[in-house]
Amino acid sequence: LAGEFQFGLVQGKLEGRMEKVENAPRFDFSWSGFDEDDPVSGRGWLRIDGERAEGHFFFHLGEESGLKAVRQ
Repeated sequence: LAGEFQFGLVQGKLEGRMEKVENAPRFDFSWSGFDEDDPVSGRGWLRIDGERAEGHFFFHLGEESGLKAVRQ
C-alpha cells in the first residue's frame, strides 16, 4: 500500500503493509518527504479500529510523535 500525507509542515509519501498485532490490524510503514525544504524520512504504524486509527510517527535520527486519525 502507498499514499501521501501532510503532518504539520512535514509532507511526503509512505509505503507499507498490513500486519496483525495482538489480533488487531495494523499498518506498518516507512516514509520520505520534506520538512519545509529539508529532506526527512522515517517509519511508523497505525492501528485501525473502525473509523478511527491511532499510531506513532518516527523521524530517522530525530523526533517521534503519537497520532490519531478519523476517517472523513
